[in-house]
Amino acid sequence: RQIRLWGAHGQKALMESHLCVLGTSAVATETLKNLVLPGIGRFTVVDAARVEPADLGCNFFVEESDLGKPRAEATCRWLQEMNPDVQGAFLERDPAQAIAEGAGFFKPYTLVVASQLTESLAVRLGAVCQELGVPLVTLTSIGFVGRIRLFVSEHCVCETKPDSELGDLRITDPFPELRRFADSVDMESMDQAQHAHVPYVVILIQALDAFRKASGKNLPSSKEEKEQFKQIILKMRRSDAEVNFAEAMDNAYKAWVPYSVPESTQKVLQLSADNRKTEFWIVARAVAQFVRDCGKLPLAGSLPDMTSSTDMYIKLQEIYSSRADGDCAAINAHIGALQKDLCPDLSIP
Repeated sequence: RQIRLWGAHGQKALMESHLCVLGTSAVATETLKNLVLPGIGRFTVVDAARVEPADLGCNFFVEESDLGKPRAEATCRWLQEMNPDVQGAFLERDPAQAIAEGAGFFKPYTLVVASQLTESLAVRLGAVCQELGVPLVTLTSIGFVGRIRLFVSEHCVCETKPDSELGDLRITDPFPELRRFADSVDMESMDQAQHAHVPYVVILIQALDAFRKASGKNLPSSKEEKEQFKQIILKMRRSDAEVNFAEAMDNAYKAWVPYSVPESTQKVLQLSADNRKTEFWIVARAVAQFVRDCGKLPLAGSLPDMTSSTDMYIKLQEIYSSRADGDCAAINAHIGALQKDLCPDLSIP
């Protein structure tokens, strides 16, 4: 269920993470529970406290039989029962002692969650996590009042999951290989079965060519022009039963939306990142160089499902995939040049 929220990439990141939790208060164990259930990779609980009678009234992850036992051990055991696929460990150590050990203690972790720390300890821990580049979340709760603070120098979100997605089919400006394929499809000479299995990508490209020839405009923009474009599609259709032309009508808007680099992506690519040597910013600079050279982002290469003959669909897949591979190779070449200048020891997969 959670994959619908953060996708396969987010789930993979969760499963590969190693969380350090300082303290075993009720708010700390509830937070950890919410990460154990969706499948965090590993967690380590650090606390020197022992289970007291007061804990039984506020912490769901201790019980009466745990009285007098290390609280880290008890909470770790009950949390692991919630998801056997998650690896859990505990250290019977005062969180203040772990913080005093500095970067050497926290280096193995990808995230640190600290509960009920004093301000001075939180500041020291924040400095350690900043040095390591590890995000830190501090939690404080007193009765029904709580506070959460996030300490992170930079967090790059690569998958934004926009509400609307046009796809990356390049219908309004086909690249040469797609242009040649669309031009090679002679729908006039096809029989009924072949005509009913022409992919809507080809239909839209040819309909757009006809619109440009008839109107002298590049793309339909006004309501009348868009209606004119749709009428061209309908005239190309031989029968109301042709599903591929119904798909072309449903996707007609893709033929009048001009290609543009999304504004959010432009902002990232335009940021000054000359001194930033992380993987993200090196790739961002490489993509920015590609956009300056080509005027477009690298092609995604994915092709949605559509009514088509098997041969035509496979051919289209090969065209998009080959172009995407070429764009990726160009990006990798830019990355290689940047790595030599900035950080020759960094390897980007």
